[in-house]
Amino acid sequence: MPSWYRHGRRRTECGKPPAPRRGPAGPTRCARRPWHAGCAQPRMRTQCVGCGTTDANTNEPYRRRGLPVTRGRCGVRHRRNRWRQRSGGNVHDELVGREAELAVIDEVLNRTRPGLFFRGESGIGKTALLRESTHRAGQQGYTVLWCRGVQHEQALRYSGLHQALHPLLSGTPELPPSERQAMETLFGISDGPSPCHSLVRRAALGLLVRAASRTPVLLVLDDFDALDPDSVDVVEHVLEHRGEAPLVVLAAAGTGTAGPLGVARWDLAGLSDAAASALVEAVAPRLAAVDRDVVRDLAQGNPLALAEWSRNLMDHNVPLGTCRYDLIDFPVRLTQAFGVSRHKFPRRTSRLLLLVAAFDGDIADLPGEEGELWRAAAVLGLTRSDLCPAEQAGVVTVERGEVLFCHPLTRAVHYGTASPAARVEVHRAFADTLTPDSDRVVWHRAAATEGRDDLLAARLHAIGEKARRSGTVARAATAYEWAARLSTASDAAAYRLGLAADAALRSGHRRLGAQLISEARSLADGPAAVPDLILPEYYARLMNDVPGLSADDLLDGLPELPSTHRGLATMIAAMDVYNSGDPGGKAERIEGATLRLGSAADDPLRVITLSVVAPQRHARELIPIVRRLSGPAAELESTYLMVGMGGAAEALRLIPEAERCYRAAVAASVTDSSLLERCMSMVRHASLLTLTGAFAEALAEAEDVHRLAVRLDLTEVAASSAATAARVYAWQGNVPAAAEALTRSTRLAHLAHPHPATLTEVASARAAVALVQGRPADAVHALLGVAEHRIWAGATIGDLAEAASKLDRGFAVVDTVKSVAEDADVFASDLLRHLTLRARALGGESALFDAALAVPGEERFPVEWARTRLAYGEWLRRGRHKIRARSHLAAAMAVFARVEAVPWRDRAAAEMRAAGGAVESSGMDSDGHPGRVVLTPQERQVARLAGGGLSNRDIAGRLALSPRTVGTHLSNAYAKLGIRGRAELAALVRDRPEPETTGVAAQTRSSR
Repeated sequence: MPSWYRHGRRRTECGKPPAPRRGPAGPTRCARRPWHAGCAQPRMRTQCVGCGTTDANTNEPYRRRGLPVTRGRCGVRHRRNRWRQRSGGNVHDELVGREAELAVIDEVLNRTRPGLFFRGESGIGKTALLRESTHRAGQQGYTVLWCRGVQHEQALRYSGLHQALHPLLSGTPELPPSERQAMETLFGISDGPSPCHSLVRRAALGLLVRAASRTPVLLVLDDFDALDPDSVDVVEHVLEHRGEAPLVVLAAAGTGTAGPLGVARWDLAGLSDAAASALVEAVAPRLAAVDRDVVRDLAQGNPLALAEWSRNLMDHNVPLGTCRYDLIDFPVRLTQAFGVSRHKFPRRTSRLLLLVAAFDGDIADLPGEEGELWRAAAVLGLTRSDLCPAEQAGVVTVERGEVLFCHPLTRAVHYGTASPAARVEVHRAFADTLTPDSDRVVWHRAAATEGRDDLLAARLHAIGEKARRSGTVARAATAYEWAARLSTASDAAAYRLGLAADAALRSGHRRLGAQLISEARSLADGPAAVPDLILPEYYARLMNDVPGLSADDLLDGLPELPSTHRGLATMIAAMDVYNSGDPGGKAERIEGATLRLGSAADDPLRVITLSVVAPQRHARELIPIVRRLSGPAAELESTYLMVGMGGAAEALRLIPEAERCYRAAVAASVTDSSLLERCMSMVRHASLLTLTGAFAEALAEAEDVHRLAVRLDLTEVAASSAATAARVYAWQGNVPAAAEALTRSTRLAHLAHPHPATLTEVASARAAVALVQGRPADAVHALLGVAEHRIWAGATIGDLAEAASKLDRGFAVVDTVKSVAEDADVFASDLLRHLTLRARALGGESALFDAALAVPGEERFPVEWARTRLAYGEWLRRGRHKIRARSHLAAAMAVFARVEAVPWRDRAAAEMRAAGGAVESSGMDSDGHPGRVVLTPQERQVARLAGGGLSNRDIAGRLALSPRTVGTHLSNAYAKLGIRGRAELAALVRDRPEPETTGVAAQTRSSR
């Protein structure tokens, strides 16, 4: 007996009588079930059918509580509703990535299409689209009739028709007597013999056409392939004979279904990568980006899989390794949609499918060889014929001897939901049949081992070492983790978990790395127990995942560490202090601990540590060592040392050396697949490129590392890279892009617990945008707080001094300029010396402009020297030294034009015009050539003749013009050329060759 029949003759899905209570704007929704068979709309106790909002009665308690109330389309005041419940595959207020399908649904509802049949795999979003169509139809005044096929009711005649036509039973009196009697008998309203099928078809057609004559009708057929044949025949008869009645149909079914006759078919594909990423991020915002990518790749765009799996992983905090389906708790809906158990295969077929799931792609992403699958199947007593039921059901396909699942999630669900004993059995079969000395045997034996095995752990450890040397750090992380699980000794397990955490973090798996660190620490007692965790914990701390060991913890445990790890511990403590700005005065303690270690003077760890915590005191000793270790011939053994050496060079204000170290670190990180260190080096390299004027390269690198950092959830790196991009956009004059990048940077910086280094980047970007927009007060406000940190004051002194000078607040930067000048002397930095001299000149000591320009380094930092020349030219022009000003302004203009710093070039050009100098326009001439002045042919002729010494009257007589017209042309030419008199025009004419003469001048000469 069908479920709807148990509640009596008058059918509803929930058992409630079909005659609904009437609200002020129409029938109310069913309150006991999410969806009512009559209206097929979302459940709300008194929600208006006409406009989709709640009625006035429901609003009353909300109005008393002061909640917002709005007026609906039907004229009734409604509470402003912010959600709408749905079922099926959709979980959001808006369908993601289905714009094309929604547009076609709108065409159907506008009756430009008679109907549509959606077809696709389980979970692809068919039901969600139908639900959305019912909502839109309700807003447009449709009568919605919902019908859903049920597999176990397929043998019951007209079970689907009962669902669809029950809301229209009140119209049966309008039917002819025979058709009315057929409907009443069919629905159990009256007794009588079963009506003939042709009579039922006519009665159904009559009911639908009469309903459509009052309001348009939408007939929704979900799971069309599970409807009973009689109902399908009635529906097709109605579609064929509906005539001009406003009756449209939307249907959906799985793949391979033909659909209703006369209805166009639409095959649903998976979501695009962008839409899938947006859906996963909306469903599981706390899920790590790397895990989101794994889910997206595995789901293949299936919305149900994306939503259910992402939410399940986030709720249970399950980290994803590489294809570790055995660690994943598969949601019930996902298992029902993709689990092959619903096909009720024979036991031998199920075992063979599990064997295929364990073989296809393998647990270590190693390709299998031909024949290995069937040799393992023979060990289990299985044959090829056992695969036939699964192949006939469409679960797998066999192509050229290779067995493939129809969907990656089918394989994942089948493997992940299998019992541990069944998985052990298939892995043991593979281990017994594969080549004994291959790595794949080790993986399968590890998967088949239920206890601990030190020999197997050692073999997995060796595989991890080989994978790390080859640059496949993700596989190395999995090998180390499995080796730790099989280790009997806790110290060995903790050591291997530390290696696994390091590899996982380097490959971008931050959640997995954080969990492995926690597990390793649970097996260890203090930092000395697992010294290899020092660097991974620092990386995890940078990612804001685990608190990690503070600088004090590292220094307290320093005596207990092995001598080989003490230098690394002090370096990590130093980098932590460097990033945080040394809030607790720990630099002196770290310096003393480093000196007591007695390391060699050129030990990279010692050099990095002292350069970071005490650069002023050790500058004379460290600068030549850093220059040698960062030179082209230097070979640092690891990527993190290259990154650290770049930081040491920055601390010593050796900008070219730092840029070289970061560039080498970027190249090395690409080789060893260390995504974390690639981000750390790329973001600093892009920032340094802005100092050298390589804006195009800096912008490209900043945007690249920003995308990578966002994918890896490295909020600090993402904020810094966005700030660098904002600074470059501001220099280029792209203010909208600069504002957008600055907004991104500020938002990301507040999501994390930003270090002063990140805040400095953000403040510098904010100041650059403010200066370009003419807001010096905002620039000063942004930079004053940063300038208090001596480590970062030198990076911002140029912008701070310029902004303060525009406000006549040079006194506000006196202390900062003094400290930066001391650093310039200590580090012998030409850049810092130049910046401090310019800052003092802007503050009133104008005689220092010449001293600033005399400092060597203009070829390395052309932009900063160009800014000094611009400021000097402005000061000279205001002092009426226009001739001297022009040379500096011209040089500044040339540099700004070369690096495409448009606002600065325009500012220099305006000063040049004010100083009476000639300026090449940046516009396009009549032939489309850039960088030439756009003069009309008449203006060009007048300018040539005037530059040759002719008066306006002479020019007028030669060109047959009036003197007043000649004066107008000459004034326009002056403005476009940026000059003020005939003397400058004569010099400009002498420098330019005579073009081919055309137009009026040619005619005049020929007439003479």
